Amino acid sequence: MFGVSGLAHALRRRGMERSTRRAGVSDLLTDWTTSRPIVVQSVNKPSGGFRCTQTRTQTERNKAVILEILTTGSSSKDFTALDRYLHPDYVHHNAFIPPAKAGLRGFIADLPDTTRYEPGAIIAERDLVMVHGRYSGGFDKPLLGIDIFPFEDGLVVERWDVLQDEVAARDTVAGNPMFTNPQAGQVDRQT
Repeated sequence: MFGVSGLAHALRRRGMERSTRRAGVSDLLTDWTTSRPIVVQSVNKPSGGFRCTQTRTQTERNKAVILEILTTGSSSKDFTALDRYLHPDYVHHNAFIPPAKAGLRGFIADLPDTTRYEPGAIIAERDLVMVHGRYSGGFDKPLLGIDIFPFEDGLVVERWDVLQDEVAARDTVAGNPMFTNPQAGQVDRQT
């Protein structure tokens, strides 16, 4: 991550006006270490400059909603979050899951009780959340997936997913794992 003075220098070098900085920079910057947006505001002093503050945003809320839906629904069959945050006209783009919220609910309810979801990297931009995760315990092999969720008015309206069987690191050509969890802290990339 770069410092505030480096950001100010980069913006001045690009010739961005003060009003443009105030209006647009907060939409562009995210602290990659915490996934929290960095709100940059100009400071009213002769030398100019910036002040950074971190705030909880709708984007962070959307990420938390998706993590709650995936972990409580898949791991404990608790449908509270699913019922609360899925839009009444929810659409799932998966060839194996029946349509609408009721179809997803029924699909999850029919999974074995041993089914678990483990989130990995999660990325959000305004009303769109994408998460890389592992589904295990309910299938022959763990499945790794990228799930994509758009929001409207604070509710999940659709879901796309791309799934594949997980291959152990020792069996991959590169010897690297297919799934790591950056949220869990230090990652051992060789296991």
